[in-house]
Amino acid sequence: MSRRRMMIPRSSHTTWVRSWMRDPECPIAGAGCGSAESCFFVNTTSGCVAPSEGSCTVVTCPWFSSLRPLYGTPKTADPYPMHAAAWLAGVRRRCSGAGAMIGEHQVVDGEQMTTGPIPEIGTLARSGDLDSLADRLADMQRTDVVSVCGWTALADAAWSGHTEAVRLLLNAGIDINAPTGDGLTPLMIASARGHLAVVRMLCAQGARVDRRSKDGRTAVESALQAGEVEVASLLHRQGAVFDGPLATLYVRALCARQGICCALVDPAEQMARGANVWRWVLSKPLQMTREAWLPLEGLLHASDGRLPTPVGAIRKLRFRTPVEFVVDGKHTALTTSSALPSRGWRYRCGWTEHVQWLLYEEESPDTPDQFGYLPLLEAIRNNSIATVRALLTAGADVSSVPHYGCMRGATMLINAADLGNPDIITDLLDAGAQVDAETPSGWTALMLAASRGHADAVRILVNAGAELRVRNAQGQTALALAQRRRHSEVARMLLVANNGLQLVRKSERRLEELD
Repeated sequence: MSRRRMMIPRSSHTTWVRSWMRDPECPIAGAGCGSAESCFFVNTTSGCVAPSEGSCTVVTCPWFSSLRPLYGTPKTADPYPMHAAAWLAGVRRRCSGAGAMIGEHQVVDGEQMTTGPIPEIGTLARSGDLDSLADRLADMQRTDVVSVCGWTALADAAWSGHTEAVRLLLNAGIDINAPTGDGLTPLMIASARGHLAVVRMLCAQGARVDRRSKDGRTAVESALQAGEVEVASLLHRQGAVFDGPLATLYVRALCARQGICCALVDPAEQMARGANVWRWVLSKPLQMTREAWLPLEGLLHASDGRLPTPVGAIRKLRFRTPVEFVVDGKHTALTTSSALPSRGWRYRCGWTEHVQWLLYEEESPDTPDQFGYLPLLEAIRNNSIATVRALLTAGADVSSVPHYGCMRGATMLINAADLGNPDIITDLLDAGAQVDAETPSGWTALMLAASRGHADAVRILVNAGAELRVRNAQGQTALALAQRRRHSEVARMLLVANNGLQLVRKSERRLEELD
């Protein structure tokens, strides 16, 4: 797959669209860019298939010739750029799964593009090298380059807390609310890291404080789970809404900041005494200031017609929701205090933060996070092909067995078979994953793929040599599981494989018949 970048001379303001290299008026005709039926142009400034003013990128894609019947060819001289942009969008969607390259960038989800696992601009933003970052921005045609995790340079600068780098990138036009692969915005990232100056700057520039990630995470929740009370208070002043759960989290963060042990009383104990509220016990009184009190206004329950004094030592807090905090230094629950961040919150936390950290080679690619979750498993379960490939290239162990976040004893390949993404399964097999590895209950990747009805995954595993007749602890084979779950296509495939025949796609069989 060849790639070239070259300058196109200035032309008229009409958007030019030239899709075929055989055009005699093509400004790069004869430049040796490859087949005429596999190349087209993209104006890196306007995003149209058009060498207009400025720099253009030659795109070489071996699948492009098959796109012509589906999307047609842009007009030779189209005065309406939207036509060309719509055509290119279709090409991008078609090529994204096949790995087509556009200039130096690879299509990700048909929108943002990346130069590799970590783009240069992201490295400069993360390190805070302002001079090099300014020079790089001056040379770039577009600034929305992202890593395989979907992180922009602004997200990297927010993670590191480099205020001047953030200002430089905002002035360059990077979207202040651009989300990462799991929906984290730069404001969420800076809030979780406790960078108050960066949070203040992003809020002043119009960052949305109410935006949620794909798993429901907000900027204020990110700050509170990290114990950053000052950041949460700032977000509250900027309009972030505090509800009952966030108020509980806020008090817990205040306790963590003051070194007060805080724990939830066992629900069984509360039910035994007939309580109708969830009680948290504190080891000593909570010291409150007027500034710390502001986010809780309007959320407290008026006990005996009085609200607690907003300044000084607080021994009891009760919210309008059925939650209360009570000082009880001798309670047995304090021996198992509930630390932040909450373990259950891990499922709402941005997994790309961990992977991004590893891709910068700050830790080994097999380093688990603070809850024990492995980055390769997170990438697999979030169906991120580019991240899986980046971690495998970095040396992630495909034979490791995660202890959290999946079926007990399931290997990386078994987890991939559960979701059925054929590209990820192929990558894991190419990296040396054992195709017949079993869980303690005897389940293999083939069994799981067959029980889920993932036909493409079953085809890949069978052709990779997966054992067909092995049984799990319940005595079931992959074929029996497919038949029991009524996955007729998978069952037919396994019957064919049992007869010693190779499984092929229907499209491949049609091509062989045509030949």
